[in-house]
Amino acid sequence: MEYHVDHISKSITQVRQYVIENCPTNSFVVRARKRNYIVDTGFGSESAEAIMRHIDDTKPSIVINTHYHWDHIWGNGSFPGSDIVAHLRIIEKISQQWDGMLKENRECRRGTVKKRVPNVLIDSKLIFPEDGIFIFHAEGHSEDGISIFVENENMLIVGDNIGDNDDQILPDLESDPLRYKRVLESYLDLKPRLILSGHNQPVGAAYILNVLKKLCKGR
Repeated sequence: MEYHVDHISKSITQVRQYVIENCPTNSFVVRARKRNYIVDTGFGSESAEAIMRHIDDTKPSIVINTHYHWDHIWGNGSFPGSDIVAHLRIIEKISQQWDGMLKENRECRRGTVKKRVPNVLIDSKLIFPEDGIFIFHAEGHSEDGISIFVENENMLIVGDNIGDNDDQILPDLESDPLRYKRVLESYLDLKPRLILSGHNQPVGAAYILNVLKKLCKGR
């Protein structure tokens, strides 16, 4: 599997995987004080192997799925000893979509794909105060979307809630645009210095303003 590693900061690493044509896919490792946080697991066991090279193996790991789409969850089965955190709606989504996603995108499997659903389910938020990790429901691209604010680094990981590149800054939306607008405004309230996402390059908070403008024009 072709991939590229970017050390975004001392504690955050981005693993950028080149599997979907013209659409690199990002996973992240956050090495916090007490735990590793692995955000999205990619395309299977090969993705997981690339990600695990960047954890602090003296600490336990927690996996976070930003949403149910196949390119973010197919590596879940490679983390059998770790809790997987996601929004509670992800169970229904995976149950409904798993077989179809696997069949339609089977050529994108990298290594072994073993179904493993999240076991720590949140409704609105989950905080790990000792690590400065704030996880919260952030629907938009998907109804089960969650985002992660890394307080010590002042960085925000938003899954696919911004577009894949500068030509498509507004993502496809499953959720009501008004709810998505409120999510974007909540991102701005956090005043992050960097926005990290599922497919785009790291961007500044001003990018969110551009997404909001595009959303409002579309409405």
